This record gives sequence, C-alpha cells and structure tokens, in this order.
Amino acid sequence: MGRTREARKPLDRERIERKALALIDRTGVNDFSLRTLAKELKVEPMSLYHWYPSKAHLLDALVDRVVGSMQAPRAGSFEKRITAAAHSFRTEACAHPGFTPYLVLHRFNTRRALGVLEDLLAVFHEAGMDAETAAASFRLLVHWMMGFCLDETAGFAKGPSAVDPPSAEVVEREFPHVAALAPFNKPEHFDALFDAGLKRILVALDRPERAA
Repeated sequence: MGRTREARKPLDRERIERKALALIDRTGVNDFSLRTLAKELKVEPMSLYHWYPSKAHLLDALVDRVVGSMQAPRAGSFEKRITAAAHSFRTEACAHPGFTPYLVLHRFNTRRALGVLEDLLAVFHEAGMDAETAAASFRLLVHWMMGFCLDETAGFAKGPSAVDPPSAEVVEREFPHVAALAPFNKPEHFDALFDAGLKRILVALDRPERAA
C-alpha cells in the first residue's frame, strides 16, 4: 500500500531532487542516471525531462540545493563568520557523502552558488583584505575544507591502492612518521581534527583588521 501511494505522488522538483540526492548518496554520481532515478520514483524516464532537459541540468539543480543550504553569516567577527561557514560546508558535505566528490569539483557558477561565493568572499573583504589577499586567503580556506570533506565523506582509505602495499608491520618499522598518523585518522577523530585545522587556518590568515 505504501508503495502505491508513493507511485501516485505527483512529481515536483522537491520530490525529484530529494530522491536524486538519496540515490546518489547510495550509489555515487558515476552510476546515477535519469533512468535509474525514474525507476526509484516509479515513473517513466521521459517524465523527468519535463522538469530537467538533461542529467546535467538536474545535477546543477542538486548543486544549487546543497550549496544553497550553506551559510556565511552577514554579521559578527571574522573568526565567527568563517567558522560558521566552514562548519556549514562540512555539515552539507557529510549529509550527502555520495554527492560531495562531484560538488567539490563542480565550478560554483550557477546563480545560487555564485551568491554563496559572493557572501563568503565579502567576509574577507570586510576584514580589510585587498582583492589579491582575499583570493589567496579564500583558496587556503576552501581548498583545506574540500580536502578535509573529501577525506571524511569519500575516504582516502577507500581510494585506489597499490596492488601489493607494505604490511602494517613494515610501515611501522620503515615509515614511523606515517605510522604515527594512524591513531588520528579514525572517523571518531574527525570533529577534533576539523576544529584543530580550522583554528590553524584562521591563525594563518593575516588580516589588516587584526594589525590595526
């Protein structure tokens, strides 16, 4: 009975995009298609083209949906605004682990994504940075956030591996500094690692307002 009611629900952007994100979070973007999405929604694939001309258009809409949920506060100290923006990015990345690898490589050039970038860059400019310093500071922050969230959601441990990597015993004996990282790379440490990394990023951002 539940499935019958699901199938009879009228299609709209909200339902399509939520289902698409849920599907991508299960299977990843590479295995995502409008056909598989239509099957999940229990509709014909052509029904989706009424809303989105192509898969690429739907993925753009998903970028807007996820990015649009990120917040860069318009008031408060530099540290508070950047900290809130960074935590907001991480929250959305963790909410959509299958979509995050696509998101971080997608140019933020939809209107909504550009608006989010504009709000975030304004934080740097309002701290007294010129355009060049703001650009460098922005990239330092964003590249660190993207790398961290890729590790947390996709997991470098799940990525491509050597065919015959050294055993843990060999790594511990011959590469002690590498081995020393292991206790700090577990999922339960991500919160502390994120906070510690963000604090170091904030210290590294030399702002005119701080020197005044």
